[in-house]
Amino acid sequence: ESLGNRCMVASEFGEKVAEFNRIALDKGFNSVPIPPIGIGLCGAVTDLSYVIEPTGNIHKCWNTIGRDEEKIGTVFNKNKTIQDLKNEIKWSNYYPLDEECTKCKVLPLCFGGCAYHRLKSRKLCTTFKDNLEEILDLCYEKHMKQNL
Repeated sequence: ESLGNRCMVASEFGEKVAEFNRIALDKGFNSVPIPPIGIGLCGAVTDLSYVIEPTGNIHKCWNTIGRDEEKIGTVFNKNKTIQDLKNEIKWSNYYPLDEECTKCKVLPLCFGGCAYHRLKSRKLCTTFKDNLEEILDLCYEKHMKQNL
């Protein structure tokens, strides 16, 4: 049997997250995840955000650190290679929203998810997409229990 047959799809995982948080709250744990409040993009897809390695290589994303083929330049040379320019253009042309995202109820919470994963064709939606109502109910119950 392959590993893929033993894994949950994202919606099942979201349901299990809500279920486990329900159990934790009922047992008195204070661990209900609060949906993120901040709206915006990661630094990798903003104009003036960079990550510089100790080697001097410049990257747009923390996930590409240590991978020379993903750098956008180096602090030691202002001339960029063709590959550096291609990498930089990839990040500057990034647009996170596809048709599915623009119709999604949690778009303001994730704004399309991780840019790195989307550029690698692996869109990873937040579990809040599948369990937002349940998690918000749990947050409310937690708040009410704490204020009794």
